[in-house]
This record gives sequence, structure tokens and C-alpha cells, in this order.
Amino acid sequence: MEKIMEKINNIVKQIEQVKQICGDDFKKWPNKMEHKTLKMIYEELKEAQNGNN
Repeated sequence: MEKIMEKINNIVKQIEQVKQICGDDFKKWPNKMEHKTLKMIYEELKEAQNGNN
């Protein structure tokens, strides 16, 4: 479980770094994933991260 949370924390940290550059509008992000999917995944990872703290 610790490894999973470490991965979640790393992914959230990377997404938040991109948010600082590109803003909260996931449509403007340089990625191949559907912006709604990316936003949903980010929000679910944040919930998991906050639920574990």
C-alpha cells in the first residue's frame, strides 16, 4: 500500500506542476488523453491522497 501511495503522490505532484504552467483548464494541456478523463483521474487521485493523510 505504501508503494501505491508513493506513486499516487508522484503523479499528483507532476500534474500540479503542469497546472502551474498550463492552468486549471485541462483542455489546454499538452497530452493525448481526453481532458475530462485527465481531470477526473486527477480529482480521484487527490481524494485518495487526502483520504490517506
